[in-house]
Amino acid sequence: MSYSIVTLVNDPVTYTKFVKNTVDPERFELIPILWPISATNGLNRGIEKASCDWVICCHQDVSFPENFDFILTGQIAKIEQAIKNENRLAQVEVIGTFGRKLDLECAGRIYNPYPKLRQGHGKLPTRALTVDEHCIIINKKYGLRFDETLPYFHIYGADICLSTLSKGSDVWIIDSMLNHDSEKGKVDETFPKAVEWFMNKWTGKTDIPIFRTMCCEVNFETGNWIQYV
Repeated sequence: MSYSIVTLVNDPVTYTKFVKNTVDPERFELIPILWPISATNGLNRGIEKASCDWVICCHQDVSFPENFDFILTGQIAKIEQAIKNENRLAQVEVIGTFGRKLDLECAGRIYNPYPKLRQGHGKLPTRALTVDEHCIIINKKYGLRFDETLPYFHIYGADICLSTLSKGSDVWIIDSMLNHDSEKGKVDETFPKAVEWFMNKWTGKTDIPIFRTMCCEVNFETGNWIQYV
């Protein structure tokens, strides 16, 4: 067993239909976290329970293609070769299946049934600025964890990516072809509070002037932000 899967669950039926029923429990360690108090607390609890170095943190409405462990292993090998070809010494601490590249453009190849299209952008795997929260893969051996001072269910993906980049490590987007059964990103009344927390934490502490997530764009220089969904 090479990979653990941590999932925040508030709907066990959905979790069973998508995550649990699409992976082999003899090849993946399944760690559901039921009704967590926050995304960061729940994911960190799952990461600590995980027996594998690579921990797949995914939404409960994510389903995996057949042999996803072989797909992921192959993509990690390609990332390691790309780093070697660039003559860089870099730790790969975060991997996503969809997100934004360093140039802020979207990248990734996943299946989303709304509309029923495969989304594909650019050559993969590729280095990233941030990854979508439906699937964030963490290499726990480097000690990276989500910031539990964030009490909401938003922005935790952007924050852990910026934390990774700020220490000189890499974030990557891979070619996974997993399925995310979601029409669009969901925000609630806590989303602006999460963005405010993110801006307060990182303003003056990063050399990245504009940070674009899948849901918003934050300008650390002006103190303004724009919501997309």
